[in-house]
Amino acid sequence: MMDRLRVRLDSVLEELGRSAARLMPNPSHWTILGFMFSVAAGFIYSIDMPVVGGVMLFFSGAMDILDGAVARSMARVSRAGAFLDSVMDRASEVAVFAGIAFGGLAEAWIVVLTLALSMLVSYSRARLEGLSPRRPKGLEMGERAERILVLAILSLVGQVRLALLVVLAIAIETFMERAIIYYRSLATTRT
Repeated sequence: MMDRLRVRLDSVLEELGRSAARLMPNPSHWTILGFMFSVAAGFIYSIDMPVVGGVMLFFSGAMDILDGAVARSMARVSRAGAFLDSVMDRASEVAVFAGIAFGGLAEAWIVVLTLALSMLVSYSRARLEGLSPRRPKGLEMGERAERILVLAILSLVGQVRLALLVVLAIAIETFMERAIIYYRSLATTRT
């Protein structure tokens, strides 16, 4: 869903990328800065300050948008950058969810299950991309951007547990959808 919005905002993001590149031209630095905001969010959640944690998540999300925008505007899109971005995205999620667990903002089983399903959503897409040159379309509303947005917004009103339950429901739906659609797509693909 957010990916489709990014496509619609392509010209705005391109201009934003050029402006951000004047401040910091290396897209990987934006990726690392986003990771640092996520680690900060995790720490802030761990000391039971969910509103500030939500604000840090918004900053992390902004950096996640900027790294790609800078890479495209500077013609520095690379497989190494894409790899770093993917790894930092997963590490960011772990940092945030660990902070929520350590802060006792939700039961451990909810945190672990939400993190696990979030990882499976991301892994299933990455695995398909490694197995097939074409990517079938589906609803796919549970991308990382949507999950982080839900968590950030509901954190701002102190509803971290509810946010995790919503993210968990979205992740379950997205993973099941991907598993079915991707399996069917691969079953009809010859190797």
